[in-house]
This record gives sequence, structure tokens and C-alpha cells, in this order.
Amino acid sequence: MTYQKVGVIGAGVMGTGVAQNLAQRGMRAVLVDVSEPVLTKARETIFNSLRVAGMFRRDDAPVADPEQTVGMIEFTTDYTRLADVQFVVENVVEKLAIKTEIYPRLDAICPPECIFAANTSAISITKLGGFTKRPDKVLGMHFMNPVPMKSMVEVIRGHHTSEETLVRGKAFLAQLGKEAVVVNDMPGLRVRRLPESEFFPAAGQGAIALEIRAGDARTYEFARALNHDATWQRISAEREFLRLLDAGCHTPVGVFSSLVGDVLHLKALVFPEAGGEPRSGEASGSDPLEVAQALFQSLK
Repeated sequence: MTYQKVGVIGAGVMGTGVAQNLAQRGMRAVLVDVSEPVLTKARETIFNSLRVAGMFRRDDAPVADPEQTVGMIEFTTDYTRLADVQFVVENVVEKLAIKTEIYPRLDAICPPECIFAANTSAISITKLGGFTKRPDKVLGMHFMNPVPMKSMVEVIRGHHTSEETLVRGKAFLAQLGKEAVVVNDMPGLRVRRLPESEFFPAAGQGAIALEIRAGDARTYEFARALNHDATWQRISAEREFLRLLDAGCHTPVGVFSSLVGDVLHLKALVFPEAGGEPRSGEASGSDPLEVAQALFQSLK
């Protein structure tokens, strides 16, 4: 199936990026927001982004005409303009009360075969699907920012998400020039960038916060692909630590590493499977496997 017209809900940073990416790939986009000033700003942002991209293109790269590309996007506050879209990407703020209003509205307007993708990091896809009469056609899509420049998207499968919906979701992302990594519906992001200071007081250049489940190696590889300053020491230590956790009694929430000179620093935030408060630990050293062992022992 080739997608020709896609709805985008929310004209913030992510929604604007998704709409731009759609237009650049030759798909018509209907960008919906409740605020006309926000839509005006989104139009300006996309136009300026395309102009700058043209200035820094490679000699052999095609140039997207800003006027023509922006012309592929309809900027509107009218939800009824979504009556003939084939796919919807929802990007509104992470407030359940707002999403509770949006999904029944989309359900009533969009064609029965239309798929809804929630670009959410904190709200259950299964719960969002329950606000519609098509829970089998609801899934999550965690786009990375800036959307047009990131090649991977995390796809979250809700409890009722059908295999057909996953196949169609992957096809949609392929048309956007992106690779899909499928994970199950669990609280929080599976993969994200964040400063270490969000979990630990030690300052750092940034690390991957990663939720890993046993056997979910593809998600891990996805995370490492996003972390461009990863080294073999950091990757080896994180892999060994996660391998040890697979046989342990804790659920990993975040794994953080940094390399300062020849000293490897490894930190983790975990939840005991038996319940209770989250625990954090850290270890340092020069040998990645020994550091992973030391961190694991500190959390037992």
C-alpha cells in the first residue's frame, strides 16, 4: 500500500517535523492544531528548515523546493479535513485528558481503515486504543528529533494492535525512509537520549537511557546506533551488565556509560522484580567485563 495523504495532529516540534518529512517524501499532509498562531509558526519553521537544508546539501543530493514542499501540507484547525486520510500520527502534549478527547474525535471522522499512530512516551497504547472503536488499528510511533534527519523509529505494539497494523505501520515508515524497531507496550520510553543528570548527579555529555527486556537485542542495537560516541568499551560493558541482569532479579530502566581517558564509568537504575523502590549503582575501572560484574554485584 502506498500512502498518499496523512493526518498529523499537533503542530509542535514533533508534529512539524513529521509533516515536513511527509511532504519531502511526496505525501500530502494535513497538519491539525487548535491554534492558528502555532500553525503559522509551523509553516515558517518548515519553510526555513528546507531553505537551510538546501544550503548545506551534498552536490549530488536532490534539492527540495521550499515553496513546493510546504504546498504539500495543509495547515488547519478543522478536524473534518481528516475525512480522507489513510494514516494519522498524533503528537499532542502528554496529557491523558487531552488525548481522551482527540481519539474518539478521530475515530468518528477518519475512514474505518485508517491507522492511528501515537507519538507518545508515557501513555499506554492499549489505553489509547480503548478510546476508539478500532483498537486493533492503534499503535505507537516514537519518532526521534529532528524527525526528517533520523532514520529509525520505535514502533510500540499495544495489546490489541494487529499484525496487519504493524505491517502497514512498517510500510508507512519505509515510505518515509525510516526503519522500524518494534517493542511491546510498557510505561515510559524504550530508548531515549537524555543528560545523565536526570538520573545521576554526576555530569556527563549524555547517555542512552534504555529499557531492555530479555532477548530484546534489536532494541539494544537501536539504542547503540543512536549513541554516536559509543566505544567498544562502553558497548561491551553495557552488554555484559544486561546479560547478567537477564539471569538476575532486577528489571533495568536505565544503563549509562562514559569513558574518561582510560577509565570506564558504568551506572544503572533498576527496579527489583519483587517490588520496592528503584535502586541505582555505579562502578568504574579499565576492564569492561570487570566493571559490569562490579556494578551487578553492587545491585544484588
